[in-house]
Amino acid sequence: MMKCFTSRLAVVFCWFATLLVLPGLTPAQSADSPSASRKAWRYTGTGGTNTFLNVDGKKWIIYRGDGRTYLYVEDRRTRDYVELRGPTTKLWFRLGDGQGFLRKSPEEAWKPWTTGKWIDADPLTAFDKFGPTDYRLRLVYFVPQDRQPAKNYERKIAVVMSLVAELYENDLQAKGNPKAGLSFETEKDAPVVHLVRGKQPASYYNNAPKYDPVEQFTRIGRELLETQGDPERHLIVVFAETYEEGPAEEAWKGHIARGTANPPDGGLAVYSTWVLKDEFCALSVPEQRKLFLDATPIPGRKAFGSARGNSARFEFIEDGIGAVAHELGHALGLPHDYREPGVDVMGNGFRNIRWNFTSQAGGQRAKFSAENARLLMSSRYINPKLNLVDYDPPVIDIKLKQSPSKAVTAHVTMTDDSGLRAIVFYDRTGEKRSSVVAGRPLRGKEMSFEQSLPPSVAEAGEVEIEVFVTDDGGNVSRQVAKLGGSK
Repeated sequence: MMKCFTSRLAVVFCWFATLLVLPGLTPAQSADSPSASRKAWRYTGTGGTNTFLNVDGKKWIIYRGDGRTYLYVEDRRTRDYVELRGPTTKLWFRLGDGQGFLRKSPEEAWKPWTTGKWIDADPLTAFDKFGPTDYRLRLVYFVPQDRQPAKNYERKIAVVMSLVAELYENDLQAKGNPKAGLSFETEKDAPVVHLVRGKQPASYYNNAPKYDPVEQFTRIGRELLETQGDPERHLIVVFAETYEEGPAEEAWKGHIARGTANPPDGGLAVYSTWVLKDEFCALSVPEQRKLFLDATPIPGRKAFGSARGNSARFEFIEDGIGAVAHELGHALGLPHDYREPGVDVMGNGFRNIRWNFTSQAGGQRAKFSAENARLLMSSRYINPKLNLVDYDPPVIDIKLKQSPSKAVTAHVTMTDDSGLRAIVFYDRTGEKRSSVVAGRPLRGKEMSFEQSLPPSVAEAGEVEIEVFVTDDGGNVSRQVAKLGGSK
């Protein structure tokens, strides 16, 4: 359930490798191209009909025919062409009237790539479903072909997300961030919940009878490309109607709880809709608060992490709403943090969130660690003060060294064009203990220092540390290092 933090950098590079080998060119029609405006450039290649679109200032997005999108920044414009660079893909494109060129570094000469043409950007209604990246969460209710939407799903999802947003806002503001918080797509002051009907039955998505949450996450994400846009460009939270009602060792079979980050513009979190069942989800926030303290046993069901069956109602509610907050954390770029496992939202503290929503005396409130809170304040979906025109991630280098006493120190050098913001050290040596182990705020455009890591890092006899470095634009760079080198 908890193995859920992933990266898509490899996917980006694989796609461009394919693009260069199989361009699938079509003749240009430059005579008809509205080259004066030069806000949209179209060609045919991998993915079908693909369009570079100028969406805001110097920000460009390539919209592929299969729904995939990639970010580019305008680097130069002349009377003959527009030059774009990819902060993540590390590729440069020169778009001219009838011909496109490519290079892999600014030191290389431009090479002919494909034919294409400038087109009128105004009637590009095919991209309306993607919309601009407005840094508001998109909520989706995903219903397979053989299922029917549950009654009151919109109100219930709004209740769940209202409490999740409250948890984030209260903790971040308590840490001295008065403007921090989540916002949602709204209509008439209510969160918009997009109903997406899957093309396949539930068994296709949950991979029954060999239930596979990884495959389910992939298959649902793939269909979202056709209806909601690319999670590279928007942060999408999905409630999936893919669980099974039959007996299960824990909760329900077909359950899914996963999240992945695509900073600075997107991310994806998916959670099962059993959390919306009437016994767990009310139709208003005040009624939901009461359910958090309801210890009524749920016959024949065992909550995740519970020591016994017939678990209390509040255990399932904490598991459900808490895990939505946890997976959203992953979609916002947070790794696990098990230093305070029963308290940290990114550990197992999300299973103890009832005290966050009641005035009664009880256990300790769940929270984010200081390190993960800094990462949240590096998200464009949380912090309204970030530089939204900066798309160049920090450049980092990390090396590890170990003393004769086994103490591990990380030497880190970082630079950024707009300003460094935060660093997190994540111990990924062993799956069972992968966790944040250190971090600090950053400032300025260049920093270099040594960070002592806790003794627990060297307990396994080998060391593998990943660093997350953010900047004032919400960009994130990640690098993994082992003792004796880095990769």
